[in-house]
Order: sequence, then C-alpha cells, then structure tokens
Amino acid sequence: MIKITEMRNNRVRENADILQFFPASSIPEIYQMMMSDKRYGLTVNMLATRVLPLLIPQMVNTQLQYEEFAFVHQVLQEMFDHIDK
Repeated sequence: MIKITEMRNNRVRENADILQFFPASSIPEIYQMMMSDKRYGLTVNMLATRVLPLLIPQMVNTQLQYEEFAFVHQVLQEMFDHIDK
C-alpha cells in the first residue's frame, strides 16, 4: 500500500517532469499556483531540491524580457520566503 505522502511526492515529481515541455515564461506561473494550493503537495523539501534548481538559472536567461525577469524574481522570492517560514 502506497502512503499518501509518497503519492503526493510522485505527483509533484510527475508535474516537474511535465513542465519541461512548457515555455520557460509559464513555468514560474505554474509553480506559483502550486505553492498557493496545498492539494499539489509542494513541500519545502520539494521546493529546495526540485523546483529552485530549475528556476534559478532563469535569473541569468538573457532571452527574458524585463517583465518576465521581474516575475521570475518575484516567484523565487516567494519560494525563499516560504522555505524560511
């Protein structure tokens, strides 16, 4: 029998794997939505080990417009604040 936490971790892992097919500008929006709704099971550990390593390189992406960069920065700041709590 699979534990509920394992099911949630698998769901988040699957979501992270699927996100590679989305445009880079929409990924922060998806993670922001996932952070705001606990049903997605995005834990502090998942943020630190799976999400942040995907988003941090976007901070040096020269193809981002200023608005996109500012949004990525805002989402990353929210994630760091969430981890700090």
